[in-house]
Amino acid sequence: LPKAGLAGDYIRVQRASSRPPTAVAATQFKDWWYYIAGDDTRSKLYFVLVTTLMSVQLSDAAADARAPVLTVPVN
Repeated sequence: LPKAGLAGDYIRVQRASSRPPTAVAATQFKDWWYYIAGDDTRSKLYFVLVTTLMSVQLSDAAADARAPVLTVPVN
């Protein structure tokens, strides 16, 4: 598969017609499995970094939604 954008330099997503047995992460789309190989250290590290950053971002958004609301009387 061709590189796509900045992530193409750091992560290698492979494609197979059946579920790969040694994949770290895999998803099926239409008739293909897209996956990160278990022996691809660079891609695994990048994938962990991105998923960790996304989970931190999501948890910060949830914390903001639960923040107390300060009300000030105007009269």
